[in-house]
Amino acid sequence: MAQGTNNHELTPEENEILEQIAQKGDPALRQLACLIIFWNQGLSLEEISTKAKIPLEEVQGAVSHYKEKGTHIFPTALVEEAVVALVSERASEEKTKKQNSPGVLADDLMSEAGRKVLRFHFERMLENEAGTRLGEDREALHDMRVATRRMRSAFRIFGPYFKRKRIKPFIKGLRRTGRILGRVRDLDVSMQKASTYLEQLSDDEKSALDPLLDRWRAKHATLRADLLTHLDTKRHKEFVDQFNTFLSTKNDGAKKVKLSKPNAYRVYQAAPILIYKRYGILRGYDEILEKAELDTLHALRIDVKRFRYLLEFVQEALDPTLKEVIQECVIVQDHLGELNDADIACRILVDFLEDWRKKRRRENTDISGVADYLVWRQVELRKLVDTFPATWIRFLRSNIRHKLADAISEL
Repeated sequence: MAQGTNNHELTPEENEILEQIAQKGDPALRQLACLIIFWNQGLSLEEISTKAKIPLEEVQGAVSHYKEKGTHIFPTALVEEAVVALVSERASEEKTKKQNSPGVLADDLMSEAGRKVLRFHFERMLENEAGTRLGEDREALHDMRVATRRMRSAFRIFGPYFKRKRIKPFIKGLRRTGRILGRVRDLDVSMQKASTYLEQLSDDEKSALDPLLDRWRAKHATLRADLLTHLDTKRHKEFVDQFNTFLSTKNDGAKKVKLSKPNAYRVYQAAPILIYKRYGILRGYDEILEKAELDTLHALRIDVKRFRYLLEFVQEALDPTLKEVIQECVIVQDHLGELNDADIACRILVDFLEDWRKKRRRENTDISGVADYLVWRQVELRKLVDTFPATWIRFLRSNIRHKLADAISEL
């Protein structure tokens, strides 16, 4: 064999099997698999010898042996184990691909489209439970909470196509779980924002919020304990099991369609009505936003979120241009979300300072840093309120309306 020339090209399956073997098993067999992989990549025998720090003669023998017998140079059990692992990985990858979206189609019955959406987010909720329990990654809890919110929003949209009695327990279960997740998540957000503020201060000032953070940490520990207790209750486990059965059973709880009269019961029939109804609600804010109170902006945030979720639930059945409309919704929702967080933070800080004044005025602890933080949040809130009109005008521009109409016209 001419050294430096690759006279044998492995099939994709052979290469994948070798990569599996190279990751597990006996060190000598892992090394042998690596040598063949290097050879398949086009390295010369000398380069392989240098890279692997193995005598050239051993490299030559290994490659020659593989050219003669292929994967049979490895123990049969090891090769079979590698094949099983590959099949499992491919199945997992295929499952992941399928789970990247609910899979709603234009011809779906609204009840079954709703079941697809609910199933998709139910699986997201379950996938993030382990991380939520562990508590090391705050995003796991955030994602679990978002999943419950989206399922509750899905029930608002698709609920009318189910028998109320059948879905009522699931709506209640989601509300319970969402509420307790929300308490922990809201405190997470408050603590993260406080940490961001402290990063701007000098080292001598970084203890400025210790009295506040000490209280928040204690409260956070209590709320996490409550959350874990909730997840372990028989009531919650029964909710999960029963909800799973409902989501896995086609037509379960669905209202019968009356074909004796016009009825928008499929996605392509109902989606345009629902979308424009929701969009009309948003446009109803146009004339009141100029002097809107914070409560009005909070209500708008919720309505924007519900509009966005509706678009996301049915987007696969519509034109791809809908993604741009959804992105504009995200921009508005993020702005209003930060505004709402700042408003809530200001209220919490005012309550903290007032409580401290009443109950702890004899303590010598300096809480002026908390007062400074309140001013910082108030300034941030004012800035978010003042800049929101520009965000709203952007959302209302004509090309976004046209993209929305174009997307719906595909139904």
